[in-house]
Amino acid sequence: MQAIHISLYTALCNLWLASQCQCSFSISRKKVMELAKIRSIVTYHRVMGRLVEFKYIAYEPSYHPKFGSKVSLL
Repeated sequence: MQAIHISLYTALCNLWLASQCQCSFSISRKKVMELAKIRSIVTYHRVMGRLVEFKYIAYEPSYHPKFGSKVSLL
């Protein structure tokens, strides 16, 4: 696991706490990238995929511009 994975997972944990620890919560890619200090969309998607692959999160992307993607911490 690299520092970028830890940074993204920490950002997701912060958003989870802000959502009052709900099982599944909605995220905005822009907000997560800002919190994790990630500048590249390609890097964001690669690391999100790795976190799913490592079974740290469950990720359900949303392709609608007004609705956020759903994430669950496992």
